[in-house]
Amino acid sequence: VYIGDLDGKLFALDLSTGKKRWEFATDSGFIASPAVRAGKIYLGDIDGRFYCVDASTGKQLWVFEAEAEIDSSANFHKDRVLIGSQDATLYCLDAKSGKLVWKHAIEDQIRCTPTVVEDRAFVAGCDGKLHIIDLTEGKLIDQVELDGPTGVTPAVMGNHVYFGTEGGVFFAIDWKQAKVSWTYQDSDRGQPFRSSAAVTPECVVVGSRNKRVQALDPKTG
Repeated sequence: VYIGDLDGKLFALDLSTGKKRWEFATDSGFIASPAVRAGKIYLGDIDGRFYCVDASTGKQLWVFEAEAEIDSSANFHKDRVLIGSQDATLYCLDAKSGKLVWKHAIEDQIRCTPTVVEDRAFVAGCDGKLHIIDLTEGKLIDQVELDGPTGVTPAVMGNHVYFGTEGGVFFAIDWKQAKVSWTYQDSDRGQPFRSSAAVTPECVVVGSRNKRVQALDPKTG
């Protein structure tokens, strides 16, 4: 199991015993969770450095410099790794070398993990928009206006993207049509959504700052 901490250390622990196998130290700190793929760990820090580390040894393989804090986990598409930053940019890097393939800028910070479906990335931004981005070239396909900013990672099932905002509104958006299908708001205790939803065919489960966990009908809200 791999854990990054605010002191700037990435730990590898033996899952059966909890004993430390190795640690990788930096002069920064980690808010994001490590992403693991093909024997490598990918993790960004609060100074905007994005590391690739060998999962078996803890040796740094490469580092990429963004221009601001990285809050969330990386995601993957084919042989590439995707990461968002508070510099308002989604970066697509070659997973093996760390070289920049493309980058896509929005109008405000990206705090969410990019969600990948087929050749699309979904980014819910602090600019109050859901961005639908082509992963081949990094170009915007479409975007949907929200009620306000969000740093929540979108959940996807079928044609729909599900997430909440700082305004306390939970959205279901048809990503193929780039249209809002329904919204939900807790009328008596509306508070920001700051966690990602879990989606099944029966319900969308999400926690809110109103101290509730709620299950919504994915078709109607």
